[in-house]
Amino acid sequence: MGKAWSVMKTKHLDPIISFSAKEEPVSTAVSWRLESGTRKGLRDPSAERVLFHESDGAIDGIVYLNRSGLILPLFKDRQGSQKQLPPDSDMLRPLFRRYLHSVHSIMGRQCDVTSLNPLIGQNIRKAIDYHFLADDRMEKTEIIDRVLPGPPQPEIEIHRAKPTDTDKLFELHKGYEMEEVLLDPDSFNPTASMMQLKRQLQEQIVFYGTIGKTPITKAGTNAIGWRYAQIGGVYTVPEYRRRGYAAQVVRSLMALLEKERRLHSCLFVKKRNRGATELYRALGFEEREQFRITYYHPH
Repeated sequence: MGKAWSVMKTKHLDPIISFSAKEEPVSTAVSWRLESGTRKGLRDPSAERVLFHESDGAIDGIVYLNRSGLILPLFKDRQGSQKQLPPDSDMLRPLFRRYLHSVHSIMGRQCDVTSLNPLIGQNIRKAIDYHFLADDRMEKTEIIDRVLPGPPQPEIEIHRAKPTDTDKLFELHKGYEMEEVLLDPDSFNPTASMMQLKRQLQEQIVFYGTIGKTPITKAGTNAIGWRYAQIGGVYTVPEYRRRGYAAQVVRSLMALLEKERRLHSCLFVKKRNRGATELYRALGFEEREQFRITYYHPH
């Protein structure tokens, strides 16, 4: 078979899943969208697409996209090739136009994200660079016990969140979105944010810490792949920062992922956030990739 971009159909799912699994941890967000728990395939095929590229019968690139304008590219063996267009890029342009009214953001390995920019046809609003970190220290027969300095004062009580905790955790979730996610905090939509949090608590694993009855810190997964779970939404209210509380909830989350799911952990953190980067390295994370999210002005 020659080279071509195609739209994924049911018969293509297994080889595409296999390709994504081999590219973990950086592909964990793609892996989770292809298969999660008892679900195999896209959650909403009417709103999501996967494009894939074959060269001589083997998949060497996939691009996930959805109706919200999110694109997740994943190309094989492209580290350091930031100026190189994807293979057969002339075939990608019409597929993007067919399935996307407007691109909101592209997220993934820095070189993969950068290489798609010429194909989008929209002006870049902002590009944010991250360290992509992973923890691979899990042994086959023994879980490494991560020991940090003694508990900060006052001590917190750590809980695993349930779907019924949506209202309790909303202010933490809102704070995280306002500080770390939204380019324009004035665009915060409380209804959409509440729905997103409720969905996360139903589908993902979240831990939070309380002082008294008040939640002050949280951490959870945002994608669970085959070998890795991606951690995100790590947030502590400002008055309790730099006391080790975030480390405690992240460590609790990692321990559950290792002991119950036999999963490694990965995450991405803004390059300018030195405090968070130091925290994750203390917990055993090491840098694996350069990661980027590029946001676009709408058409």
